[in-house]
Amino acid sequence: MGLLNALHAFRGERVTAGQLAEEACFIEMEVLKEPIGKQDQYAAAFGGLNLLRFGRRGRVMVEPQPVVNGSVAELFGSVMMFWTGHQRPAASVLAEQKVSTARNLDMLREMRNAAYELRALCAGPYIDIQKLGAALDRGWQLKRRLASKITNTEIDSHYTRAIEAGAEGGKLCGAGGGGFLMFIVMPEKREGVRKSLSNLTCMPVRYEVYGSRVLYPSE
Repeated sequence: MGLLNALHAFRGERVTAGQLAEEACFIEMEVLKEPIGKQDQYAAAFGGLNLLRFGRRGRVMVEPQPVVNGSVAELFGSVMMFWTGHQRPAASVLAEQKVSTARNLDMLREMRNAAYELRALCAGPYIDIQKLGAALDRGWQLKRRLASKITNTEIDSHYTRAIEAGAEGGKLCGAGGGGFLMFIVMPEKREGVRKSLSNLTCMPVRYEVYGSRVLYPSE
């Protein structure tokens, strides 16, 4: 996404976030034939907190979510992200998931409904961190059943230790098989969760408002 944005800027072209996202999707899905979705490209292009709706013929609708002052800081102050130390080719995980779509429709509908639940939890002046964590945990328990390579005994062990140390819930980001584990943790329990996963690298996370941008030097 960043490279594509930079190449447009190099040619003196201004592009919208929607155009940038669709061009990135075309390169990955049509040219490279990767069995992926469109959520990552749109998230990176638009930034902010959005509800993404995926319609027929590949149409994507981006609905920015209103953010009450202080609620975003509270939300991201409760997020902890850990690098599992394992990279994985997403294609193999997603290919299995794709061929199992018909069998998994009920779970996929539940996961879709969970997105609306998360939106409702983040819409008010106060975010209930415990309910948010519980909602993420329910989503993760569904996602891990979509394909055999989404999780493994090592990832499950990391997740269990974090929950036992006080995390309210979480998920493995991306397709699965490795990458980053994200947890929702009350501030007073962060140190305990960090110690429980001391063998993993804790990564700082912050809110990004603008999405992909080209930054020019000041001089």
